[in-house]
Amino acid sequence: MFNKDDQDWLDILAGKEVPGADPNTVVEAEQLRAALIARSLEEDPGPQPSQTEIDAFIDRARREGLVAPPQKIKPGSRRRRLSGGLSGLALAASIILAIFLVPPWIGQPPDGSIPPDLVPKSHVIPQTMAVTDPRQFVSRLQNSLTGLATNWQVTPMEDGLRVRAKLSENSKDALAEHGLDFPYEGNLELIITTAAPSHTHSSEKTQASP
Repeated sequence: MFNKDDQDWLDILAGKEVPGADPNTVVEAEQLRAALIARSLEEDPGPQPSQTEIDAFIDRARREGLVAPPQKIKPGSRRRRLSGGLSGLALAASIILAIFLVPPWIGQPPDGSIPPDLVPKSHVIPQTMAVTDPRQFVSRLQNSLTGLATNWQVTPMEDGLRVRAKLSENSKDALAEHGLDFPYEGNLELIITTAAPSHTHSSEKTQASP
């Protein structure tokens, strides 16, 4: 029932690297994952479900037709569409399963510290930003981080750019000037989308002109 795009989405939601995945799928899954992680940090997770309870949940989902048995899954048989392809109950089931699978300690605690022995090395929560000119923003960011960042990767997306870089500890002030936080272990991952231009400033200038 799942095609490659579906599987890529699920793998990214689980925190895996998926080379070659559709950029829109990557953004969608990573933003949902970041939201789930943030929510898990805000709330008391309470008693965690046992493996028996998880198995019972999956069995019930299969009986309701929400999850197909493994042997019946055929790649390419269905396109995932959150707006209509999945029923509300199926989407709720997928989010509940994601919450079960995402440990409550992964993410950024309120004090900004992360226990290094608890966070996997590959775990990076992307920062997002909307600007009128993504390429110009990246150019300014790179200039500000001259000598403070290595391994730059700038990847075009449908509506912006994905930026990755390895930052030094001394880059915190430069990042703050651009409204960015210093990422865990200096592994910057930034998704920059194109924002609609604002006409507020131009109208104010017109009114102020004699």
